[in-house]
Amino acid sequence: MINQIKEAYNEINKIFNEKLKSRVDAMEKERASKAALVKRLNIAAGVLIGLSILFILCAFFPIIPVLVVFAIFSAFFIPLGIILGIIAQVIKFKFVSSVKKEMFPYVFKAIGPNLRYYPGKIKFIPEWAKGMSVSNIDLNFVQEIVNMFMPKQKKLNLGNVGEYGIIPPHAIFSQDDAIDGTYNDRPVEIVEFELMDYSRHYNSSTSSGSGNKLMKTFQGILFKTTMDKPFKSKVIVRQRGAAYCYVQKMQKVTLESTEFNNIYEVYAEDQVEARYFLTTSMMDRLINIYKCGQNINLSVVNNDIAVVKQTKKDMFEPDIEKPLNDINSYYEVMMQTKSILDFITDLKLDVNIGM
Repeated sequence: MINQIKEAYNEINKIFNEKLKSRVDAMEKERASKAALVKRLNIAAGVLIGLSILFILCAFFPIIPVLVVFAIFSAFFIPLGIILGIIAQVIKFKFVSSVKKEMFPYVFKAIGPNLRYYPGKIKFIPEWAKGMSVSNIDLNFVQEIVNMFMPKQKKLNLGNVGEYGIIPPHAIFSQDDAIDGTYNDRPVEIVEFELMDYSRHYNSSTSSGSGNKLMKTFQGILFKTTMDKPFKSKVIVRQRGAAYCYVQKMQKVTLESTEFNNIYEVYAEDQVEARYFLTTSMMDRLINIYKCGQNINLSVVNNDIAVVKQTKKDMFEPDIEKPLNDINSYYEVMMQTKSILDFITDLKLDVNIGM
């Protein structure tokens, strides 16, 4: 495992130095300048809001009478601090957007020459503020307003994502960054997405509940490709405990490998086709993927295969605080993307094994 990591790092280091470094060197000075400006604006916003709170407290506890006068004027400090904070966010996300548009296409072409990258929406609202509201204004709604003025995203041909049976229930499927093209001569589509659903607020006296606020419930990567194996039914392979996968009207399939059965549950519309897909070598490859820390669920519908991996943070968001000409700023993105694409090789989806 350690040797595989070293080999992957060396490969990505070579790609970076040969194809990317000269481009990112040109943008590094701009990044450093804007990062410093964003930091100063955020400090100024924090100081203004902090002083405002201090002066307002002094109005209630007038230790120094003259500070009561400042408390009257401090009402102007809070909106000014908020404005400075918003300006900092705009500068930050505008630069991040430019990096994604100008640099990331080369990052992914370095991994595969036939890959195309499509930047997602600008995340104006920080992750920690999602689901919050200010003066009864839902910040998720503010984000949607911002999205209306952004360029339209490339919508991939995913079809009905619910039919894969490996995506949790949701009210809204929100696509973010995306990649399509071919890898190892196999068509691929990768979408970073998040799911929104209505939270439920319960009345303890009546035990009733109502959903009235959209909240993020899931964030992950959907990877889709095709196989040369012809299928006529659906097969779902999910990790044990992934209870969100729909398996109604499907048969549970118990396979010969005890180790595989301890990791995965299999449901299928047809037992024979499930076993045709999950050969001994396929089960071994899925076990190895799990042991390497790749926690996935997958399904086969006709000859399409979809893989979902839950993530804890955005994969394709450059950090304005990190140097652009440092390979470590791209290493995680490149490694994660390559690991997803390598499912084609790991699962041998580019090989027609026949019946």
